[in-house]
Amino acid sequence: MKEQASDFSKVQSVFTYSIFRISLIIPILLSIVLLLFIWVNDNLSITWPSKESLDVFLNYMEVPLWVLGSSIPLGTLAAANFRALQFQQNLLYQKENIERQNFEHIIDLYHKELSLFKEKFESIIINGKFKTIKGSNGALIFTRFYEKPTKENLNVINLNKLRMESVFHFMTTFEKSLFELGSKTASLEKENEFRAAFIETFGKNISSSEKKILFSKINIYDGKILFLLTGIEEYHFEICQTLGIKHFSISSENIITVIYSIFDIYGLQSSLFDDGNSLSPMCFSSLRQGMLFDILEHWVSHSNIGKSHIKNEEYKLNDFLHHYQITILTTADKTKKP
Repeated sequence: MKEQASDFSKVQSVFTYSIFRISLIIPILLSIVLLLFIWVNDNLSITWPSKESLDVFLNYMEVPLWVLGSSIPLGTLAAANFRALQFQQNLLYQKENIERQNFEHIIDLYHKELSLFKEKFESIIINGKFKTIKGSNGALIFTRFYEKPTKENLNVINLNKLRMESVFHFMTTFEKSLFELGSKTASLEKENEFRAAFIETFGKNISSSEKKILFSKINIYDGKILFLLTGIEEYHFEICQTLGIKHFSISSENIITVIYSIFDIYGLQSSLFDDGNSLSPMCFSSLRQGMLFDILEHWVSHSNIGKSHIKNEEYKLNDFLHHYQITILTTADKTKKP
């Protein structure tokens, strides 16, 4: 229907309408052909008009005249069809105009939602005391999680569930890793096993005597934090890309800053979803987050990382290496081929 209306839009008037022209031309041409055929076949001749000559003319030319006269109703039908198509084109134009106005209205509503989100986001960043996520990240985060309406999908709020699920999966993975590391040091025997596993995993070119020294020297909380952050590093980078926020790498940033970055992701997820949301299975409750943060803060407070933080000193991965005088392989290093 749209294609027909598009072709019809090129027609300016009924006289340029091809069907109207055909409805007139064919009967006229056909009647002329019949007239000439009868004229020649019956040897008719031209005479001055009279009653007798008109009777003869009507008698012989009845069929050609009937064919010629049919052009009038055919032309009328063609003109009626022209008006119907014209009316249909106007309806289609009005429909498209309404759809366009509706789409523009939906886009305006989307931008209003974006503006409201940015205002709300600024307050969340300030009141939530976020350390690594800035208020200026609000617009990009909103567009990452709430897709812009299209003509095929006119919903103002189109939550990207895959992105939300990926963030939730990161949070559950981090939580699982933290609890697993906690269980590995639940007793003295397990703690010694953890020390041995730490040296086996991260130690490189360490002699047996150096391993013994390191075994007794290593702060168990430093080891757990390092295990946790290096194990989650690659996934942390992917989630930061998903959110549209800066990634703070364990290999180059202050370790406390990396931890704050992960805390901020939890806080951001809570700000995007209320506990009562229909997708609450993908939302960490405040209680659940609080327990997780308390454990990690406990680790930090008993580690050399926390001691440096109290002194307002940065504690990076290189500081850790220098402190224990070891060379370690990060997750990224271990994936490299020689």
